[in-house]
Amino acid sequence: MWFLTNIGFDGTVLTSLPQTLITSTDMFDACAKAANDNEWEGLILRNGDSVYEGKRTRSMYKVKQFIDAEYI
Repeated sequence: MWFLTNIGFDGTVLTSLPQTLITSTDMFDACAKAANDNEWEGLILRNGDSVYEGKRTRSMYKVKQFIDAEYI
């Protein structure tokens, strides 16, 4: 068995966060705000009825906030 350690750019070890069941749009908004406030890349949403496959599938969605600006 092997283990993969992810080292951040500042030398800290990255850790995973616990899974959270999102039960309302208000709860989703709070999680998205926390991700943005903590400067995380985004959220991964997964269909709770799906089986984890170890790769991104159609039952998983990545949610990222983008800041877009147009210059004239």
